[in-house]
Amino acid sequence: MKMTKKRKLAMLSGAGVCLLLAGCNSEDIPPADARKASAPLASVACAAEQPQPLDVRLDASGRLSGGSFEIGLAAFAPGWAALGVSLDFDSTGLHRRWQVLAGDRPRLDAAFDGSLQPDGSLVCTWTATARAAFDLQCLGLVVQHAAADAVGRAWKADERERVFPSGIDGAGGFGGGRARRFAYPIAGGRTLTLEWDEPVPYNAEDGRKWGGCTFFTRFGGFLGLRSYAAGETVAFRVRISVTGGFSMRPRAKLVISEGPEWARLENRKDILAGSALDFSGMGLANAPAGKYGWLKAQGGEFVFEGRPGVRQRFYGVNLCNTANYPSHADATMLVTRLRRLGYNSIRVHHHDDTWAKRPEERDKLDFLIAEAIRNGIYITTDLYVSRKVRWRDIGVDRDGDVPMGLYKTLCACYEPAYRDWCRFAEAFLRHVNPYTGRAYADEPGMPLLSLVNEGDLAMGWREKADDPRVRTAWKAFGGEGDAPALGSQGFRAFDDHLMRTFTEKATRFLRALGAKALLTNDNCGPRHGEGEGATPCFDYVDSHFYIDHPVFHGRKWRLPSSCPNESPLRGVGVPLLNKGYAKNATKPYAISEWNFSGPGKYRALGGIFTGARAAQDKWDALWRFAYAHSRDYFRDGRDQTPGYFDCATDPLGQAGDRASVCLFLRGDADDATLETDAKTGSMRIVSPRTCGGFSEGGDIDAGAVAVRVRGVPAAAWVSSLDGRAIPSASRLLAVHLTDVQGAGTVYADETRKVLLQWGKGCLVERGEAAFAVRLDRPEAYSVYALGTDGARQGAVPAEVSHGRLVFTASTARGVLHYEIVADK
Repeated sequence: MKMTKKRKLAMLSGAGVCLLLAGCNSEDIPPADARKASAPLASVACAAEQPQPLDVRLDASGRLSGGSFEIGLAAFAPGWAALGVSLDFDSTGLHRRWQVLAGDRPRLDAAFDGSLQPDGSLVCTWTATARAAFDLQCLGLVVQHAAADAVGRAWKADERERVFPSGIDGAGGFGGGRARRFAYPIAGGRTLTLEWDEPVPYNAEDGRKWGGCTFFTRFGGFLGLRSYAAGETVAFRVRISVTGGFSMRPRAKLVISEGPEWARLENRKDILAGSALDFSGMGLANAPAGKYGWLKAQGGEFVFEGRPGVRQRFYGVNLCNTANYPSHADATMLVTRLRRLGYNSIRVHHHDDTWAKRPEERDKLDFLIAEAIRNGIYITTDLYVSRKVRWRDIGVDRDGDVPMGLYKTLCACYEPAYRDWCRFAEAFLRHVNPYTGRAYADEPGMPLLSLVNEGDLAMGWREKADDPRVRTAWKAFGGEGDAPALGSQGFRAFDDHLMRTFTEKATRFLRALGAKALLTNDNCGPRHGEGEGATPCFDYVDSHFYIDHPVFHGRKWRLPSSCPNESPLRGVGVPLLNKGYAKNATKPYAISEWNFSGPGKYRALGGIFTGARAAQDKWDALWRFAYAHSRDYFRDGRDQTPGYFDCATDPLGQAGDRASVCLFLRGDADDATLETDAKTGSMRIVSPRTCGGFSEGGDIDAGAVAVRVRGVPAAAWVSSLDGRAIPSASRLLAVHLTDVQGAGTVYADETRKVLLQWGKGCLVERGEAAFAVRLDRPEAYSVYALGTDGARQGAVPAEVSHGRLVFTASTARGVLHYEIVADK
C-alpha cells in the first residue's frame, strides 16, 4: 500500500497531511429541474441582498474549512517530503494546539487562535515554533479552492486581477508577488477576502498539475528551503471575511448508531449456488488456470500462447498475511466463494515473511494456490513485500532488522542485499507445489510476478538518504554531495538508474532460473509513461491507487486516523483520469492495489467507477486491496466491522465489485458511455448489459435504467446476468449502495474526516432509490430482495409504467441487492 504522492498539495489538516479533493428525461421519472419548487421573486431578491452567514469549521489541527475553500498551515521537509500532525481534541472555541511530526517525533509546536468580530469576519493567528533546529522546504499559510468551483473565475491580489486557469500549463504556477489584500470568488456567489497587516509574498499554483483537484495560494516569507533555530517562532496573522459573514459551527463527536439514519445489515459471506449473486456461470474463470499455456504481452495486451489474438483480463483481490495460510477446508471454501463472486485472479501478498521463517506453513499456501488454479483463478505475487531481513543477513554487523523501505532500495544498490533477494526468489520459485507437481517457476497459473512491492526511492527518503550504502551508490552514480534532494532532477535520474539496473539484473537472474512469468517492478510509480523511467524494462506496467487512504496521527495503524472523505468526482482533476493512470501504449497495464478505503463515505462509488474507467482506458488487470488481512475474517461474524480495506468485513466493497466484474472483466463498459459531473459529484455509465451510476441526490439517466436517488448519496445500477442486453435479459441484478459503518463508530465531528473509534457489526445508511428498468415485456418480471449471500428475502412490489418495470429499493430493510427475473 501507499499514500498517493501529491506532495505539493498537502496541508496540515484534520486529515493529516492530506489532499482537498476536490438529469433524467424518462417520462416516469421527470427531470430534477421540474420537481423544484419556485420561490417568489421577492424572496430570491431578498436572499441575494442579505445572504446568511457562512458556516465554517475549525478542525483539530487549526484548519478552517467553508465548503469550497480551506485555510491552514502547510509545512514540508526538504524535497517536499510530507510531514504528519498530531491532533487537538481538547481545546474549545477558536483555539487549537497541535504538533507537526517527522515520523513519530514532534518537530514544531503549532497553534491557532481566532476571534469572531462583530462584522462577521475572523481575525486569525497561526504560529509554529521549532522544538529543535530543523530544516523545512516550506512553512506558510495556504488557502485552497476546489477547482470545480473556481476554474475560469477571476480573483484579485490588491488591484491586480488574475484568473484561475482552465488549462493546465507545464509549470503549474499562475501568479506570484507581494500583496496585502486578496479576494477570491467562492461557491454561492460569495467573495472570500484575506487582509494582512502589510504586503506578504504569495505564490498561486494549480494543484491539477500534480493530479489534484484544487488551486492553492501559499503566503509568507518562508516558502523556500531554510533552517529554523530551536525556539524560533513563525506567525501568520490575517483577517478573513466573506460575503454575509461567518458563523462558527460548534464541534461535537459523531457516533454512528442504529436508528432513524442507520439500519442493521447482516453480512453473510458465502454465496448461495445458483443465486443471482453467483457469477461463476458467466464463464470468466476458465478452469484450470494455465490451460491455455503461458501468458504473453503482445500489442499492449495480455494473451495466452494457446489463444492467440484473444485478449485476456484479470480481476481479483489481494490476500494478506494469514489469509494466505488457511486450513485446507477454509481454502476450499474461500476459493469457491471467490469464484462465485466473479473473480479470476488472486494476488498473494504479505506472504513472504511467513513463507521464509515458518516452512511448516507452506503446505497451506500450496494447497490454496492449487485450489485456485484448479478453479480457473490465476495467481500473481511479489518476490519481496515485507519479509524481515536481519542486518547480519546482508553482511552488516548490527543488531535488529533492516527497515523494510531501506531494504528495497539496498536491493538495487548494495550487492549483499541483492544476493539476499535472490536467495528468497530462487527458493520460492524452485519450490515444488505438491498439489500441482510443478515448481512455481514452471507454473502457468502464476503468470505475473512483481520483483519488489512499492520500491519507489522517494518513499521514506529521509531514512534512505542517511544510509552510508545509499550515499556510496549516489557518489558512484556521479552525484554531488551526500545525497540528492527529494524531487530534484538528480534524484529522479538516480531513481531511474537504480530501478533500471535492478530490474535488468533481477530479470536476467530469474530467466536463468527458468522463470517464464511476465515481470514488472516499480508498482507505485509515478513515472510509467511511454519510455519513462524504467518502464521499458518491464514486461507489463503495474501501479497502485487509493481514494481516502488513512493518515495516522501518532503511531502508524493506530487510531486516530483521518481521510479527506470528499467525493473524488467533485473536481476538475479526477485522480483516476490523470496521466499517472494512463495506459502505456505498448505494454499491458495492471493495478495490483486499489481501493476506495474505509471508513470513507464514498466507497459505494468505487466499484462502478473504477470498473468503468478501467474498461474504457483498456487496462488489463486489477486487484482490489484487499479481500482479507486475516484468515479469521473468512467466517461470518456479527462483531466484524468494515475496516480500512477488507471486503470480507465490508459488504459495500464486495457489492461494488459486482459492477467491476461486469464492466471490466466481462467487458460491459468497453464501448460504453461514461460521463462524470464535477459540479454535482455524479457519474453515469450506459452500456447494453450494465447501466447506472452514482448520485449525491437526484436522477441518474442511464439508458435502459433510470434511477432517482433519495435521501443520501448512492450508487445504483442494473446488470444483465444472462449476457443479453438489459431489455431482453431474463434475469438481472439491481444494486443500491449507500454507506456502511460499524455500530458505535466514533468520529471527531460530523465531517467524518477523523476516526476515533471503530464500531462493531454493520449498519447501512438509510436511503431509497426508485428504479425504472426498460424491458421488452416488463409485465412478465418479478423483483426479489436479496441477502448479501444471494438468498431471496422476499418479493418487492413492482409495477409497469410507460413501458418500464418500476420498483423502489430501500436500505432501511438491510438490503443492497435485488433480483429481477422473468416469470416462467
